[in-house]
Parts: sequence; C-alpha cells; structure tokens
Amino acid sequence: IYQCDWSSDVCSSDLVASAFREQTGHSVAIHYNLGARAIEMMDAGTAVDVVVATSHAMERVFAGRVEDGGVGIGRVGIGMLVRSGAPGPDISSAEACMRAVLDADAVLHTEEASGLLIEATLKRMNVHHMLASRILRFNNGPALMDRLLQGQGRELGFLPVTAIRTYRDRGIVLVGALPHAMQTWLEFVAVPTRATQQRDAA
Repeated sequence: IYQCDWSSDVCSSDLVASAFREQTGHSVAIHYNLGARAIEMMDAGTAVDVVVATSHAMERVFAGRVEDGGVGIGRVGIGMLVRSGAPGPDISSAEACMRAVLDADAVLHTEEASGLLIEATLKRMNVHHMLASRILRFNNGPALMDRLLQGQGRELGFLPVTAIRTYRDRGIVLVGALPHAMQTWLEFVAVPTRATQQRDAA
C-alpha cells in the first residue's frame, strides 16, 4: 500500500487511509519519511501508531520500537535518481541503463536493502568490477541524496522509488523505475509501534 506510482502525485496509502476513515470514524495522519528521519521524528515525541517500511528496515532501523510480526501490504521497485539540472540518462532498457551506469562519474547506493539488491544486480550484469572505484555507499537514503545534491558531473544513484519522491522538492529527480530485466522489489509491511495508544485501531 506504501507503493507510489512514480508518475502520479497520489499514493495508494492515501486512498486506503480515506477508506479507513469512512469505515471506522478514526482520523488518520500519514507522515511520509525515510527510516533515519522517521526515527528522529519519533524521538522528538511525535506519536506514531503504525510504521510502514520494508522488512529489512523493520529489523535494522525500527527494532525495539515496533511489535513483532506485521502485515504485508505491498511492494516498491528501485529507481535511478540524479540531481536537478543533470542530464537524465536513458534507462529504457537494461542495456541502456548499463551504459548510463558505466558512463557515470560516480554511482551511489545505500548499505540498506535496496543497495544490497543493486550491488547484486551489478554483479549479475558483470559490471560491478568495472565500477569498484566509482561506487559510493551510504548508511541511508537521506545521506545519499544529500551527497548527490552537493555533487557534480555525471553522478547517479539508486533508491526505492518511494524514497526518491521524498526529495523531489529539494532538487532530486527520479529518472524512472529500473527496466524489467534489472528490477527487484522490496516488500513492505505495516507494524504497530510499541508506544501506540491506539492499539485496536492500529
């Protein structure tokens, strides 16, 4: 449900929240954020009843803050991003995407689930060894995008499409979702927080 159509301004989670309001009478406030920034928000005292994230993020980022288990609600693909004003690479096919990667001055990905999947894809496409000196790894999506915004030349990065959209008003451009032959999916789950005061509704 936390999968956004990258060509649209409407996320399916907004539609689900609207239906939930109508059926239950409960109000819903959705905060779109990345893991590291969501933790900052929670630590600052913002009341959060449910976290929607990848299972990898639940284990690594939200451990101790959410209940065990959860409900699978959707998936999101990985996209390529560049900073505003940089040329938009052609990623219409796997071959075109690989040419763009090989032509890049720097290739950025995280050490989180999406980065591990990209690294595996580059190895499967037999180009990882050609990029070793140009790959930059970051702890999380915000750190990657902040660095990309300060970069220069032909630099590109890879993140989940939903993560890229959170920086669209800050100068980050989503080139597009990866072509089918290279695409991998991250499964999203919804889990109540341990601090929720609305357990039944959550």
